[in-house]
Amino acid sequence: KHKNSENTAFTPDMLKDCPSVKIYNPTPPLKQTHHKLLIIDNQWAVIGTGNLDKESFDGITDSSGNLIEKPARDFLITVTNPDMIKKLSQTFDADCEGKTSNPSHPQILWGPSPAQKKFFLDAIACAKHSIHIYQQSIQDGDVANALISAAEKGINVRIIMSPFPFSKKNDPNIPNQERIRKAGGTIHLNNHLYIHAKVIIIDNKIMYIGSVNFYGPSFESGRELGIITSDQRQIEEILNVFNQDSQNEQKSSA
Repeated sequence: KHKNSENTAFTPDMLKDCPSVKIYNPTPPLKQTHHKLLIIDNQWAVIGTGNLDKESFDGITDSSGNLIEKPARDFLITVTNPDMIKKLSQTFDADCEGKTSNPSHPQILWGPSPAQKKFFLDAIACAKHSIHIYQQSIQDGDVANALISAAEKGINVRIIMSPFPFSKKNDPNIPNQERIRKAGGTIHLNNHLYIHAKVIIIDNKIMYIGSVNFYGPSFESGRELGIITSDQRQIEEILNVFNQDSQNEQKSSA
């Protein structure tokens, strides 16, 4: 994700001395494996927003020890429900074999699927008081229009992002950010961390944490995964971090 990403140096040959490790590439129609999932002994799982790399955990420093890429803001949720773990494993195994799998669970949201985008649009439309969002991208017109409509109704729409997340010279998020601001929403551009998290909280009651970005490839062709929860302790913890992150922002004249 970062310009100076160390991920670009990884090759499967690095694991040639680990014969028990198998690497699978996505097969059509999937164009990217973007979800963040760990399943351990089929007993518990982790669904999150973060990549397992040094840059996400610690950022990237130059030869003098100066930070040149900020560490990422990410979240994860642990899963111990046996039925959920079974459904997660079924899709994981099917992906490895290049097969289709459609196990459903009310708290698991897979992509690509029309149900994925529909969930976000329905959730935004159902909001009565507030919408809190962490996002790396907000380029999808349907999602942007839904957030604009919510803001125009007086719903408290707050979004935390990073300025210029993919390029120092071009930020395709700006047009929709400005439209949301004009409708009454608030865009916090965090200047302390790289905002990589993908979270949406509706009315402080329902929360999605997962991998999907609000732009075409995530909705249309990437293997994405998110978990939906109404656990108030988890929601409150994320909201506390959200409020802290909203203070570390780059001021904008827009």
